[in-house]
Amino acid sequence: MIANIFVSLKSSICDFFFEKQTQKLFYQNQLFQKVDTYFKQLYFRKNPYRIARKFSQSIHADHIHTYGETPIVTYDLIAKVCILSKKDTFIELGSGRSRGLFFLSCIYDCNVIGIERVPIFIDYAKRIKKTFSLSKIQFFQEDFTKSKILSEATVIYFYVTCLQEDLIYQMISKFINLSHFVKIVTISYPLSDYDRRFQVADEFEVCFNYGKATCFINQKRANVEEL
Repeated sequence: MIANIFVSLKSSICDFFFEKQTQKLFYQNQLFQKVDTYFKQLYFRKNPYRIARKFSQSIHADHIHTYGETPIVTYDLIAKVCILSKKDTFIELGSGRSRGLFFLSCIYDCNVIGIERVPIFIDYAKRIKKTFSLSKIQFFQEDFTKSKILSEATVIYFYVTCLQEDLIYQMISKFINLSHFVKIVTISYPLSDYDRRFQVADEFEVCFNYGKATCFINQKRANVEEL
């Protein structure tokens, strides 16, 4: 009980500092400031963890406590390492509330696609997109293991931490059909731990509200047919 309270307190403190950093570093961009302010208004007193848990319970999911969010400062670091530009298409598998995608669209002017199962998250994301006429953002309410749009990506964000191995292997079977130029971003584990047809192009430390983790930029090996 005491341990849970400590973890929750630590998470809240980290979230507070992440929020201060986000406003200080990125609210100079007026579009992002407006989008993010509206985003917070929509979610005022609406706990995303509770929303995700209730949805998981409604579909009788095996795991109902897997929801998490990536800090904006971490999205920014990933974008910098991937050298994200307006020509890129960034797809997030399990985009949650899609705050990070709005950030990437506003700051990096890239195309972004969010794939998420929870209806409320998609409904609110589409409302924000419409309110600010954000033409370079798309949202799909679907199971990302069944998605048919991955071929549009130049960068894919796949948060593998806490995911079941069978789901990771399902996605690897899709990733292997993509170009070796596509960058697949994973947290905690590289895809090469699961399939040697992938290699780590870069790795670096990133921050979450639970602490630090390793981020991997994965790419399919160019000579994969020889393996």
